[in-house]
Amino acid sequence: MADSAATQEFDVLILGGGSAGYSAALRAIQLGYTVGLIEKEKLGGTCLHTGCIPTKAYLHAAELAENAREGAKFGINSSLESIDLGGVRKYKEGIVAGKYKGLQGLLKMKKVNVITGNGRLVSQDSIDVDGTVYKGKNIILATGSTSKTFGLEIGGRVMTSTEALNMEDMPKSAIVLGGGVIGVEFASVWNSFGVDVTIVEGLPSLVPNEDPAIIKTLERALRSVASSSTLVSSSKRSSRTPTASRFRWLTATYWKQTSFWLQWVAVQLPRVLASKSRASPSIAAS
Repeated sequence: MADSAATQEFDVLILGGGSAGYSAALRAIQLGYTVGLIEKEKLGGTCLHTGCIPTKAYLHAAELAENAREGAKFGINSSLESIDLGGVRKYKEGIVAGKYKGLQGLLKMKKVNVITGNGRLVSQDSIDVDGTVYKGKNIILATGSTSKTFGLEIGGRVMTSTEALNMEDMPKSAIVLGGGVIGVEFASVWNSFGVDVTIVEGLPSLVPNEDPAIIKTLERALRSVASSSTLVSSSKRSSRTPTASRFRWLTATYWKQTSFWLQWVAVQLPRVLASKSRASPSIAAS
């Protein structure tokens, strides 16, 4: 698989080599088209390198930690001595590296032309990649997403999910801003690793885009965790009185008047499209 394509014109030209981009490339090859796949970083995108796959590796490690704690329930004499975060990262990186190598091999075998560089849509049928223009009879924009931060400066103890995957040690406490899928995953992992976690969610429930039955089951499970977990909801529809329980619902008024002093803050708000920055102004506005 070459870093640059031998030809500069394709039946299908794809901007973005993440899950959507490489899947479209493979399908186009199956249909007999010539394909150019443009990626500025690593093939596999967010999902493979800083999203779905590494997160699931952490979740599996967290599950093992919980199993060690609860072995006595099943007649197994086990206990959790400590969390070796470096070992967890090594396990995660091994999984990602294996899948990345497999993806590279698959695209090479299928003869997908991979173009490495920063691509920018400059016309209806052209993409500029670091000064070289490639043309496509059909253009697919698969530029992925980026973290929404609402203007918060990311750095130090304030991080997004990307930075959270490469932490060198665990804090004693942390706030997760956003109770969607990503936020709940990280809160669950950290809680299993012994961190006191507070989830701040602006809607009446966690993972608000999921079915009500799933939300109910998830919240019931989180209430039963052994370590301290708190849910803070800013919804005015929440009317439950704050209590000392591990999992609380607070009204908007109480939420606004409450200050949290924790070691780390993880910004896990919904991700937003990354396409606008990858098109010229005239194309982006059309």
